[in-house]
Amino acid sequence: MGEYPDRRTHDIPVTEKEIEFFVRVFDNHCLPIFWKPGWIALLDNERWAHARPPFVLQAGETRKLGVMMGNPKDRVGQKFPYHRKGSGSGP
Repeated sequence: MGEYPDRRTHDIPVTEKEIEFFVRVFDNHCLPIFWKPGWIALLDNERWAHARPPFVLQAGETRKLGVMMGNPKDRVGQKFPYHRKGSGSGP
């Protein structure tokens, strides 16, 4: 799994089949952002997966990345307030 242990799985190995399943879920349920010059995006990593598809900067383009972090917060209410019909189940 790489140089660092994956703490999210409590050191339980993740199979290739499980990884393929997660990739399919991300591909099928992602919400693309169709960027325009000057736009910014603010995302809550507890609500959205911390991932993105690859991109290539065009000639003359630059990328600025800012990070703002705060203290951890306690969740109030259920973790996922909605269920997508047809989202399926695990592998």
